Amino acid sequence: MGGQYHWNLHLTKEEYENPFLVFKKAFAEKTIDEFEFFLFEVIHLSLSRCIEEFDYDLITPYIYLIKMLDATQLMRERGIEKIKNNVQS
Repeated sequence: MGGQYHWNLHLTKEEYENPFLVFKKAFAEKTIDEFEFFLFEVIHLSLSRCIEEFDYDLITPYIYLIKMLDATQLMRERGIEKIKNNVQS
């Protein structure tokens, strides 16, 4: 399967086999509003010229965001492979 070496960097074996687990785990840990807040804060902090003290957990949503991006790409690749196999059949 193309790109398998890459997915092992962020996804567990279980998540690689079933990428939907990443989303299930992510939204069990944080709500959609918390992910939205995380994205807003990351953008705000990256554009701000001031250094601000921040007491919100930015690491957990970041890790899940990376995993969700990897899982989405994996699902996309698998969908493309499935379509190619159906066309060739």
